[in-house]
Amino acid sequence: LGIPVILMTYSMSVIPIIVATFFAAKLETFFAKVVPNVLKMFLVPLLTMLIIIPLTFIIIGPIATWASQLLGAASVGIYELSPIIAGIFIGGFWLVFVMFGLHWGLVPIAINNFATIGQDPILALIFAHSFALVGALTAVIIRTRNQKTKALTPPAIVSAIFGVTEPGMYGVALPLKWPFVFTVVASAVGGAILGAFGTLGYNMAGLGVFQMPSFIHPEEGLNLSFVASIIAMIVAAILAFVLTYFFG
Repeated sequence: LGIPVILMTYSMSVIPIIVATFFAAKLETFFAKVVPNVLKMFLVPLLTMLIIIPLTFIIIGPIATWASQLLGAASVGIYELSPIIAGIFIGGFWLVFVMFGLHWGLVPIAINNFATIGQDPILALIFAHSFALVGALTAVIIRTRNQKTKALTPPAIVSAIFGVTEPGMYGVALPLKWPFVFTVVASAVGGAILGAFGTLGYNMAGLGVFQMPSFIHPEEGLNLSFVASIIAMIVAAILAFVLTYFFG
């Protein structure tokens, strides 16, 4: 039942998937007890989906959308209050937002900023998270004795460098727990640096190394804002490596 629920809610976020699957499992268990054995193969999934599909579209999906919108509004408010605090919050918890699909509340704000004022500070604050994960995964390779982990980690590092953090996050960091925690901490420090220097993005770009060109000022070129992105990248990677190596 998880597969049709995931397909049904893919366009919303991960929160509806998780919540809908949770309730679908409860419904399936209930119907499995009350439906006669001869009809279970057909009626249990049918009855479950008849209930969970409208429930997801009418209640679960809108709640997730509102949560994303609230997150976006809160992030903008925090940045106006203090770019450093915003960097800690947005940069540090970006991977957590991604896990629950809440990051989609920030993307429309960034797109609107690019369209209206030609620059955006929000997505610039998340730049360091990919490299923090790279640092943590590098420490894992050195310290782990698990051959499966050693085999999974190198390609995950390459993916993270180019902005795809899911393999390293779900395959290595989260299962080991502390590497993920230290990635979040290092990402927050990197975000604070980016916020302190007022780093801005000037066009919509990818993540990881693909995000770096977006920090080049259209007129000034490689200014202090761009230099700050390099500093944040290096600091986040080293900090995550050190913390994971000695404590992870």
